[in-house]
Order: sequence, then C-alpha cells, then structure tokens
Amino acid sequence: MKRIKFVFMALFIGVVFTGFVYGQSAAPDFNRPFSVVLDAWTSGKRYKDYVKMYNSTLQQEISFNVFAYDEKNTNWVLIGPARLRGSNDRDTIDSPLRGRLGQFRWFAVQSLSELNFNYQIIVNSNDVNITVFE
Repeated sequence: MKRIKFVFMALFIGVVFTGFVYGQSAAPDFNRPFSVVLDAWTSGKRYKDYVKMYNSTLQQEISFNVFAYDEKNTNWVLIGPARLRGSNDRDTIDSPLRGRLGQFRWFAVQSLSELNFNYQIIVNSNDVNITVFE
C-alpha cells in the first residue's frame, strides 16, 4: 500500500512540475530595431490605468513608442508615444486603453531615438512604470 501511495505521489508531483514548466509562456516576438519586450506580471501586482515612462539616463531628448501584446488576437497594439526631455523627466502616455491595461502581460518599448537602452518595469498604484537606463 505504501508503494502505491509513493507511485501516485511521484506521478502527481511530476504532473504538477510539468504543468508549471510548460505553463510559463515565452515572450512574444517584437522584431523592430532598438526595442525590448517587458513582462509586467513579474511584479505580481495589479494594474489598469496608465503607462508612465521615467528617464534615468543622461540623454536630453529621447522618444519611444510603447506597445502591448494582445494575446487573443496575437498582435501588438500601440499604446502611445512617450517623449522624455532631460534626466529625471517623466511622461504619462495618454492611451485609449486606459482602464484596460490589466488585460496585457507583455509590453514592448521601441526607442525612436535609435539608441539602445535598458529598462525596468514596475507596477505601482495601478500604473505600469517603465524606467529607462543607459
């Protein structure tokens, strides 16, 4: 009887582990120059309102387009442009998707300034905050 319980327990753990491994979805492709895909679910917090961009670089004038991946239609949707003027500047993207951002997991940021940057995505106060670093 103990052997049967052990076998069933091992099978159960194997099924749970397999589901966990295969349940992790890979980031969708976003094939544009000077761009990166970010996972907003890494924060574990809920969001719905705005996407806000923060400049933590020394660049004085940088512009971006921000996209969200629509998993149902398997395409990228433009949330809107952001323009950062100077270090420590911020921009709130005015988007028709306000209030519905929580349906998107993946966000893509494309630098229109033709420069490569590093990005950090954080969810705070119902907003998706994307910080730009050099």
